[in-house]
Amino acid sequence: MPVRWLLPLFALLPALSACAAEPVTVSAPELSVSDQAACAALLGDLPDRLAGEDRREVTPTGAGAAWGDPAMTVTCGGEMPPEFTDDSGCEEIAGVGWFVPDAQLTDQSVAATITTIGFDPIVTVVLPVERRTDSAGVLTDLAGPIKQHLNQTASCL
Repeated sequence: MPVRWLLPLFALLPALSACAAEPVTVSAPELSVSDQAACAALLGDLPDRLAGEDRREVTPTGAGAAWGDPAMTVTCGGEMPPEFTDDSGCEEIAGVGWFVPDAQLTDQSVAATITTIGFDPIVTVVLPVERRTDSAGVLTDLAGPIKQHLNQTASCL
């Protein structure tokens, strides 16, 4: 008789798996033809695993990449954040310059939006609060494909 109460749990497993497999919604900036090609090459070359998490589907398809739940996301193209100025700080990791708004640097309780500096098109990485401690490893793992597929226009230093 104890086995009968397990059957409803097994019936729920496909539904629970389907929830976890839902695509992650990312922003889809408008891109020029040349940016489309560079972004497609970059996104296609990103790793299947990032910070120990498997890559997930995104929507719209081809607009970015995502890993884990809550998802770490990468998008290509778009604009620099409004907080970025000529005087903004820059952190270079593995040959790629990155900008994080000051408010996010000081408030560890919010997601971090990290944007490349000196690459065209720009790349934006969003790390949920739970993944902020993985930032150096994540940015290091993304540096190779960024340098390979995008045009470096300036240095962080």
